Amino acid sequence: MAEVLIMLVFAGAAIVFYTQYRARVDLPPPNSGAYEREDKLFSPKEVEVLKALEESFANDHRIYPNLLASEVIAVKPTPDQPLKQTAQKRIDDETFDFVLCKKDSFDVVCAIRCRSAQRKGLVHDPDDFLEEVCAHIELPLGVIRIDQPITAAKAKTAVEDAIKAVADRAEEAKARKARAEEQRRKAAEEKKAAQAKKAAAKSGPTGRPAPSKAAAPSTAKPESKPEPKSEPKPETKPEVKAEAKPPETPAGQGAAAAPAGEPAKTAGKTDEPAKPQSGPVSSPGSSA
Repeated sequence: MAEVLIMLVFAGAAIVFYTQYRARVDLPPPNSGAYEREDKLFSPKEVEVLKALEESFANDHRIYPNLLASEVIAVKPTPDQPLKQTAQKRIDDETFDFVLCKKDSFDVVCAIRCRSAQRKGLVHDPDDFLEEVCAHIELPLGVIRIDQPITAAKAKTAVEDAIKAVADRAEEAKARKARAEEQRRKAAEEKKAAQAKKAAAKSGPTGRPAPSKAAAPSTAKPESKPEPKSEPKPETKPEVKAEAKPPETPAGQGAAAAPAGEPAKTAGKTDEPAKPQSGPVSSPGSSA
């Protein structure tokens, strides 16, 4: 039972929403008896605003009242026809109370909306919608409060503030773009420097590229290693010829001097036994 009641409530809410939506979207039936004539083009408050604007800008500008927003704002070309139709209809329903143009070129300088008070809680607030659109397309939108005394100074301030706000947003966007470009440039330089540092590290201390695995070995001079200390060689002693036969000396002469480089043999050496001499031995007194 509860589920049925919930479904009925949802169905009723959907019907009410659809009815209100169709009443807002659909055009009224073509009945000429539903219209009447307006005696004056402007309301008393609009007349005051127009006079204040003329006093401040009439020398160099033209002021046009009650223009449709679609006469100042165009829909971008798009292949999406439903989106284009919806956007066009949405902008056709809105108006600008005044539009300020240059006197010679008719270039739009500022759009103006008259506001009696801050409207809160509206689902489709035309002021919020037009403010968003004008900020996006960089069109100055001045707001003049008609629930307060209207003067030429207030009207001029509202227009100048709107123009200045657009210029400030343009400068801010330009500065953001410049900062983004600077950050991209710095990032590119840092990346390039890192790549150069990496390549230098691979090439070695001499600045030459390091050999690849398949390349020939590098011709760089290998690091010199300290040579091992050579041990001192033992002193060489002169060899003694054991088989050498001493020269014969005539009788009565002492032992001959030892040749250079050989130690002298003394007669008093008795440590070694005398070796027998082979062959004939001549006596000292014999002659040849």
